[in-house]
Order: sequence, then C-alpha cells, then structure tokens
Amino acid sequence: DDPVSPSNESSSSVELLSSQNELLSSSSEELLSSSSTIVSNIYGPTQQRIPSAGATFNMGSNLSEIYSAATDGALFNSMIIENGTLEDKVHAVSFTYDFMMDETEVTRLQFVNTLTAANQLEALNTIQIGWTSSHEVAHLPTGDNLPANISFPYYIALYANARSTLEGYTPAYTINEDYSLTTDYSATGYRLPTEAEWEFAARGGTTTDFHWAGAFSMPLSETDSALISQYAVWKVNSSDLGYEVEGYGPHEVASKLPNAYNLYDMSGNLSEFVNATWDWHEYAPDNVTDPKDTSILVNSMDALHKRGGNWMSHAMFLRSSNRTYNFTVYKEYGVGFRLIRANLSI
Repeated sequence: DDPVSPSNESSSSVELLSSQNELLSSSSEELLSSSSTIVSNIYGPTQQRIPSAGATFNMGSNLSEIYSAATDGALFNSMIIENGTLEDKVHAVSFTYDFMMDETEVTRLQFVNTLTAANQLEALNTIQIGWTSSHEVAHLPTGDNLPANISFPYYIALYANARSTLEGYTPAYTINEDYSLTTDYSATGYRLPTEAEWEFAARGGTTTDFHWAGAFSMPLSETDSALISQYAVWKVNSSDLGYEVEGYGPHEVASKLPNAYNLYDMSGNLSEFVNATWDWHEYAPDNVTDPKDTSILVNSMDALHKRGGNWMSHAMFLRSSNRTYNFTVYKEYGVGFRLIRANLSI
C-alpha cells in the first residue's frame, strides 16, 4: 500500500500528505547518503570494508603438495590436477586500496527489487522464468533470501549498473551490442571482484586451505566434514541429501558461519563469478600489484572464472585458492555472485 496516498474521506488529508511527503523526502536523502543503510539492503547486501590497502598475500597454492599429502589423492588428482594446474604458481599480490564487498551473495529479492526499480522488467522476467524452472526441473527451493542464481554475466552487469545508478554511483560496466562487457575499474559503482580481490577477501587473513583455518586432506574425516558444514553449504549437507529432503539445493544466505571479514558463503552455496576471463593457464610466478583483467568479458557462463564452490561441490572445490569449477548436470543452477566497490569516497 502507498503510505502517502491521500484519503478520499478526510478534508485534512492534504496537510497529512504534505507532512508525509516531507518526511519521505528527508528519509530518502538519508538513505541515499550511505551504502550501509536500508537502501543497500533493498538493492543489495550490506557491504564490509576489506582492509586490503598496503596488504600483501600469497595467491594460489601448490597442488602437488596437497596431492602428495593426501592419504588417498586419486579423486583430487582426477578432478583437479588432470583438469589443469590453475592454482600454480603461488605468487605475492599487493593492494594499494581498500574495497567494499557484499557481505553475502546477492539474494533473489535484492535482484528483483533492483531490476524492478530500474524498469528492467523484460530481463527480470527471463530470470524469474529460470528460477521457476530450477524449482520444477531441478527441485531446488524457492524463497526471497536464497542467493540469486544467475548463469549469464550480462544479467549481473545489468544488475550492477542499476544498483550503482539507484545508489548514486557511476556504473562500472559498458554493455556492448553482443552483450559482452567492458569494465571501467575507475568507476565508483559496483562490479564483480577481480580474482585477487575475491581470494584475498575469501581468505580473511588466513594462509590455510579454508578460511576457518582448516587444512585439506583426503579422505575427509567425519570431524573434518562436520567442521566444513558449519561454514559451507556443500554436497554433504545439500546435494547428497537427495531432492526429497529439506536442505537440498542452495540455502538461504548467511545460514552458515562467516569468515574473519564477516563475509558469508565464500565457500559453498553458489559458486561466484569474478571479473576475469576463463583460461587454463596457471598464474605467472611474478609478484603483482592491483592485478586486473581488462579484456572484454564474453556473455557466457563458461567464459568467466568462478570461485568458492557450491552446494554440489566436494571439499576440494571449497578451498580459498581453488580456480576450477565443479561442472555437474545442474551446473547452471550452481552459480551466483556478490559485488564490490573499489573506488571509495568514504
């Protein structure tokens, strides 16, 4: 209901409407003045400031070391090493800036609110048809607080630009005629994190395989699996249950414990797109500062790197350094996103 609609029955409604409009105007100005207000919860998650300025961390991992340390490394070898040594080489990454990152993956309700406010109704309808299909075909749950499963980067850019405009920032993406994307890293608005930004944030200051300071081993013990389930929605507490059991599929955001930067679901739930073109090359061994992929991003699910693992993933895909993507029969139902802002005026 419209809280400021005048009543047809009251002669004093004009005065009431005037005072309500003044209050609404004042409230709107306050909301738009800060990215941590209710507005950010309408259009996107609350953001956390990631203390990256002046920080250096070791990005990647030595897969051979993990493999050699495993009691039974056959599965790790076949699914990770034989599919490319994407995490090698370990190299130092430094940052000259802080950035703000979404505390959770963007939810369905936030996605709907933003595209509705931006009048992007045709795109929103397409996405919602996909969500209906995911329920009917893949038996996935429905709900406003589920992470928004988005398979194509174009829709993420559409959302990011709309959210930026609605909150008074300069959009970071140019959407080309073929729906590919060009990124303006100098913009104040929202964009996907770079791989380095994502991994630094996911680690939360740790140097271990998982942000909860766990070490990876195979096979996992029951204690290891129980610990992972406190922090991640993964195959053990989701896809392994079977679709007739509650808990199958993605869970509501922030249903597990966060990392040290108060970021939820950096491991599991949905894999997350990052602002980087997919390739099979391992990292260059050189140390780098503020690395960014400036190539044009193609509008294909398989064209961008995904991070973090998802509700169907083995533990190996939940590691903070993991760059491979766990393809399954339902791969299009396993990917979503969170956004950052890097050029800050706060």
